[in-house]
Amino acid sequence: MQNRILVLLFLLVTLPVKPIVADFMRFLHHLQLENGVNPEYSENNTLVVRAFVPEPAKYLETVQHHPLDLGSDQLTIHLEKYIPVKANNSGTYLQSTFLIDYEEAVFAEVEKDVLNLYGKSPQATDLNKFVYELLAKTMDRLYDSSSVVLKNKRGDCSEHAVLLTALLRKYQIPARTIHGVKLLFNEKKHEWSAFGHAWVEYLEDGVWKGLDPSFDQPTNKDYIANFALEDEGLTYNMAMINRQMTIGIQKLRIERQISTE
Repeated sequence: MQNRILVLLFLLVTLPVKPIVADFMRFLHHLQLENGVNPEYSENNTLVVRAFVPEPAKYLETVQHHPLDLGSDQLTIHLEKYIPVKANNSGTYLQSTFLIDYEEAVFAEVEKDVLNLYGKSPQATDLNKFVYELLAKTMDRLYDSSSVVLKNKRGDCSEHAVLLTALLRKYQIPARTIHGVKLLFNEKKHEWSAFGHAWVEYLEDGVWKGLDPSFDQPTNKDYIANFALEDEGLTYNMAMINRQMTIGIQKLRIERQISTE
């Protein structure tokens, strides 16, 4: 672990930050997936997945799966429902920060739109839909703060996630940006794919729930969380890279499915 941190510090000092972040974001969007399940797969079935993680024990402290087995660089888990990231302190998930900067003037511009559509107290799902419909789906941004996202009105999953996090907090709903893996099953080809993804968790009645503004849907078992982006200051990019290199899932293998019928 110390060697990994030293490498990151060396890169930060000797190389421009933007190329590092750009390469990292490209890495996030490509995840190696092995094997698959048979064409009779049902979305109601439980998946048994082997995840390759640099530090599995530390990963389980963050996302509390109940592993079937645990190795030095891998673990096997059931995917039957969405497992949220363990919270540190829900009180911190209402703040305006460098990344989630909802106190910037540009946010005043959307208040009227939200009011007209959903009233003074929009629900989390309302704001999820609002972000989905507001932003153009592009891959030309690196990782913008929420105010920049609102000005540009475009971006990939990370821009969708930080804007939704900001709007939820603005309306006093505790929220955090989550990074992890999204599984997709192609019905026509009968095969799986996986990619790095970002979404949002919000606190409702004492329970953390997930929303994906990139697809306008709640999270389900096909979303595997890695970590919440806790560092929302100036160094958020390097903090995110460090977390991914420590507890981020690097590769997946779908072992089998278990019928729930």
